[in-house]
Amino acid sequence: MLLGATVVLQSASLRETVAAFAPVYPWLVFGAGILLGWRFKRSQLVVALVVLFAAERAIMVFPRRPVGDDRSASFSPPSDGG
Repeated sequence: MLLGATVVLQSASLRETVAAFAPVYPWLVFGAGILLGWRFKRSQLVVALVVLFAAERAIMVFPRRPVGDDRSASFSPPSDGG
């Protein structure tokens, strides 16, 4: 797998081809995982994939706030006075 990733990164034409399919890869993994979990009756796998899918969708729907946002200041560690 590492060798394949190295070859793809070194070849410009392969890199462009793989980049074009990048948005589809999560859906393929999700679909294959759901089918395998259903086939082998592994409900934990299906639940884990659904949780990961929901987390990925939440990241897309609710992007991270800018660093300077006032609400993020309460989560920063207190500054050292000296």
